[in-house]
Formats: sequence, structure tokens, C-alpha cells
Amino acid sequence: MNILPVLTLCSILNTGAKLDWLTEKSIYKEPMANPRSPEFGLTINTERYLGKRIGYLEGILGADFPIATFSYDNLKLQFGLQAAGWLDLGYRDGAFPMLTQDFYLGVPFSFRYKDFSGAIKFNHISSHLGDGMDIMLEDTLSKEEKEQYEFYDDIAEDEGMNLSLKGAEAYSRDFMSLHLSYEYTLGSLNTRAYFHAGYVHKMIPEELKRWFFGNGIELVYPLNNTAPYYAQDVTYNQDLDSVDYSSQLGLVMLPHKDTIFNIRFAITTFIGCDRRGQLTGRKLKRIGIGIFIR
Repeated sequence: MNILPVLTLCSILNTGAKLDWLTEKSIYKEPMANPRSPEFGLTINTERYLGKRIGYLEGILGADFPIATFSYDNLKLQFGLQAAGWLDLGYRDGAFPMLTQDFYLGVPFSFRYKDFSGAIKFNHISSHLGDGMDIMLEDTLSKEEKEQYEFYDDIAEDEGMNLSLKGAEAYSRDFMSLHLSYEYTLGSLNTRAYFHAGYVHKMIPEELKRWFFGNGIELVYPLNNTAPYYAQDVTYNQDLDSVDYSSQLGLVMLPHKDTIFNIRFAITTFIGCDRRGQLTGRKLKRIGIGIFIR
């Protein structure tokens, strides 16, 4: 039996290295502006859909679970799990129809060395069909538009077809991604710049292309208990050949020694192709206001 690896590990542990289980926070911070970062949140959004402006709620149920963290001097290595769901809710006749729902699972292997951090992740994201946005659009149609829609819907039904303003799309992808981040001070601003890239090895619809890459920046101006901040993310997604821009402008509550959660209030924007699975391929300009918790 080769005991050299055991002796090497014991030697490292004797020099100050340690292994923690379920006690450390995530050493790689997910981007604040990226619309698919796992966290808790609630936003009120408005966008134009087929020429009509509609409003809806988006709930985010997500978390990052560090499992094992190895620390040695200024170096940290971490293994964890991530999960999240994005649920869009409309309002109609006293009910809250589920417009869209997307779910995510990730397995990150992260590192941090001083102000550098990063991760290699194995990811899965998929959509589960909701009621769709058409149910909200119907409430914005005029009497004449509804009569015209019902007229053509009756014709389609007679021909054995279903008339829909926008068909829902099945969507799923398994992919690997690389993330790199550097934190520094720019005058009075706490600044973070990052880069990410990935390749999808399993995709539905299969004809979509596979690569994506992008970058972002976060600027935080610390005050007493809060800090104004601006964050943006620009990502090229080859699946729809689109450059997607997302941003947040708001306030972050500065953490204290015993603070468990990080809380942000922000105005959000997204311009690009819709990243909600069942609406894949639709051009989207969205603005909202929300609260985010990690």
C-alpha cells in the first residue's frame, strides 16, 4: 500500500490547512446582474408582448450550498451544489396564472486566491410549460381585437387546428461553464470584473448552437449601512446568435459581522433574446424593480 498520499495530506494539515464541511460561505460570488444567478428574489416586471404592454411578477427561489471547503494559506477550494427556479406569475380575474417556469441545477467546483476567484460548473436548465403569456395578452385586447381573434380561432377549430398567438417551446440544456473573477478598488468604489464561457453538450431543441461567453462588472460605493451599486452583464449566446444585456441599479445592504443574508434592492433591465425556455427566440426588452436575497 502506498502511504505517500496519506503522509502528504497529514503534512499539509499540520502546516495550517483545514477542511470544513457545510460551514463556509460560497467563495465564488455569482454575478448580481446575470438573470440566471441562483438566489432568492421577487421582481415586478413590465415588457411588450406582441405589441401590447403587460406586467407580471417573477419569483426566484434559489440557493448556493457549499459542501466542502479546503483552505491552505490564501488558497481556498470548494465543492458545492446550486439549485434555482424562476416562476413568472400573472394576474387575471382574481387568480395568478403560472406564465412560465424554469428550473436549474448546478455542481460548482470553485477556487479563491486572494482577490481572484472562479469556478468550473456542470449545469442543467430546463423549462416546464406554464400557461404562457397569451393569457395575459387577452386582457389587453380591445373588443374589436377579441372578436377578430375569436373569428379566426373558430375557423382554426373547424379545421382541427389550435390557434395560438405564440406556441410554447420545449427547452432543456446540459452544459459546462467556466467562470473567472477579480475584485479590486477603483477610487472609492469596490469593483469586480468577471468573465464566463460555456458549451452546451445536450440541447433541446437540438438545432440550436452550443457556445456562449460574456463578461460583466459590478461597482459598489460603500456608505454607512448601505451602498449604491451598479452591475451589468453582457453575454453572447450562440443558440440564438444574440448579445444579451442585463443590468441592476440599486442599493445593497452592507453586511455586518453576524449578517447571514446579503440583501439588494434594484431597478433591473434586460435587452436581448428571451432566456425563458418556453419563449426561446423572442426578442425581449424588460424593465423591473425587485428585491434579491443571498
